[in-house]
Amino acid sequence: MNSGAIDMIRANLLPQDGPMQQGGAELIDQWKQDPTASIWIDIQQIYTFTRFIHYLMIFFGILIALSFIGIDMSKLAIVAGALGIGVGLGLQELVKNFVSGIVILLEKSLKVGDFIELESNVFDIVKEINFRATLISTNNNIDILVPNAELVTNRVINWTLKESRARFRIPFSVAYASDKELVRQSVLDAAMSVSHTFRDEKFKPSVWFTGFGDSSLEFMLGVWVDYDAVIKPTALRSEYLWAIDDAFRENGIEIPFPQRDLYIKKLVNFDD
Repeated sequence: MNSGAIDMIRANLLPQDGPMQQGGAELIDQWKQDPTASIWIDIQQIYTFTRFIHYLMIFFGILIALSFIGIDMSKLAIVAGALGIGVGLGLQELVKNFVSGIVILLEKSLKVGDFIELESNVFDIVKEINFRATLISTNNNIDILVPNAELVTNRVINWTLKESRARFRIPFSVAYASDKELVRQSVLDAAMSVSHTFRDEKFKPSVWFTGFGDSSLEFMLGVWVDYDAVIKPTALRSEYLWAIDDAFRENGIEIPFPQRDLYIKKLVNFDD
């Protein structure tokens, strides 16, 4: 995870001053230097705990306020009945979103800092998981409030649920006359020149020959990248395509263009 997402968690978890802020900051800074799973789990548990404390404070705050204004707590059954009617008439969505938010926090299917893809093909970073809705932010710096129930009932792709790395597949084409081995080596060298590419043997880039097009040989580049690249898919593809184009120009590999063969069966003399 990048430092921006971690700082986002710091801002949501910790108070502005005091010993709790100092201790929490030390834990987050430790995770920045050593991103082990156990520390990350601790941070997520702290976030879940703080959200539940927040909800409990609101609940008890309401009870104390009611007692101060003279409402008999023994008659809360009547209030509960009225609330039940309200839920039945018009608060179903509010209750559904609240329960869905609790499910998200307990299930940990979404966490602050996760990079998700919605059904609308929008890519977002989770910033806050609140009472009614989850706050997400797009790469265009646009904040979107998504009702919690939608995140529970609809399909959501979480790119960073278990791993901070992901593999991207980038298609490209070359002319039919191209040397396939030269194409493969050129693209691998281009991929290795991009800083986001993992260089471990287990996660090294790959090039696959995927088919014969109308005017081209079709290939696919597969690369494993880190969190900083995952959250910027458009910029990531641009970097790799840029490097591939430079490699093709350097090695004289042609980019295909549409071609059609025209067969003339018979010539007609219009002078006759």
